[in-house]
Amino acid sequence: MNSDFIVVPGGVESRARFAARCFHEGIAPRILVAGYDDAYTNRDLLVQLGVPSQAISVEPLSRSTFQNARFCAPILRKAGAQTVTIVTSQYHSSRAWETFHHELPEITFISLPVDARFDRDAYDRDYARWEVIKKIWYCVRYRIPTCSFQNYVQ
Repeated sequence: MNSDFIVVPGGVESRARFAARCFHEGIAPRILVAGYDDAYTNRDLLVQLGVPSQAISVEPLSRSTFQNARFCAPILRKAGAQTVTIVTSQYHSSRAWETFHHELPEITFISLPVDARFDRDAYDRDYARWEVIKKIWYCVRYRIPTCSFQNYVQ
């Protein structure tokens, strides 16, 4: 095992599909899905893809990457996580890594962007265009250095 958890921030289905593949490859024994509209949908998809329901935790309240990190923090701390792999879209991976690292500096985060074969969703491509603006917003609003890649692991 490389990690204690795989975290899947809310978003497109390709993230959950890729997380299931990573789980089956032994990257981590647990998956934490997050997101207000996505957590339960992604949990159900993971179960359909063969991930045991007892290996899945759900954080269903977050509505942004910042809230994903903030609301997942107590779950990861309570579980004693030391290393966590974030599975998200390629365009989102650096901001997600910086945000989770900002909220949980005691945990080592690994970014594992969704394999291009899984990431063909038009929804993803549309949101990728906004990522530059979101990075600037996270720097200003939350003081998260989203343009820093000092410890970025990929």
